[in-house]
Amino acid sequence: MADEEVSSPLMTPYIYVPLSADAQTRILEIQPSLDPSALVRCMLRDIDIMSEEESGFDALSYI
Repeated sequence: MADEEVSSPLMTPYIYVPLSADAQTRILEIQPSLDPSALVRCMLRDIDIMSEEESGFDALSYI
């Protein structure tokens, strides 16, 4: 099977920027869809782990 790259005009390349504070982390937010055959859409966000506003997320691990 050949490797295929999925591209979209909506995709922008990720440019690494260091986190601005020790109490920050990055989360990958998976966007909901009602279409079971749709591509998985997600957004990488920087969050302040000490903020009450950002305290509501579920962790998922690949380990």
